[in-house]
Amino acid sequence: MKQPLLKTLLICATCGLGAQSQSQPQAPLLLTCDGTDPDWSLTIGEAHASLDYGRSVTLDIPQRGSAKGRDWPKALTLVGRSDTAIVVLHQQRCDNAIVTGYPIEATVLTQRGEEPVILSGCCRYSD
Repeated sequence: MKQPLLKTLLICATCGLGAQSQSQPQAPLLLTCDGTDPDWSLTIGEAHASLDYGRSVTLDIPQRGSAKGRDWPKALTLVGRSDTAIVVLHQQRCDNAIVTGYPIEATVLTQRGEEPVILSGCCRYSD
C-alpha cells in the first residue's frame, strides 16, 4: 500500500528533533508568517495554527521541537482533519516580495491531494 508522502515526512521530520524537557518548559513561539509565489499565510498560536493556502484550515500543533542540543532550527507538526504540515523555522533575517527584515525564515511542507507542496516565506513574532 502506497503511503502518502506527507505522512512519511511527518514521521521523518520528528525523528531528529530533540525532545523538550518537561522540567524546563519553553513558551511556544507565537508567529505570523507570509509567503509569495504562491501566496500563503500562517498564524502559529499556542496550541493551534491557521494556514491559508487556497483555503483556510485550522490545525492542531501536537509537537514542537528544535535541533538536538540547540535552540534553532525549530520544527512544528501541524495536524488537522484533512490537512497536515511540517513547519521548519530558521532564526535569520528574511525578505520577500511582501516584507523585509523579518527575523525568522519559514519552510512549510504540506500537500494538496497527492501533490506535495513546499512553501517558503518569512515570519514575525505575534503579540
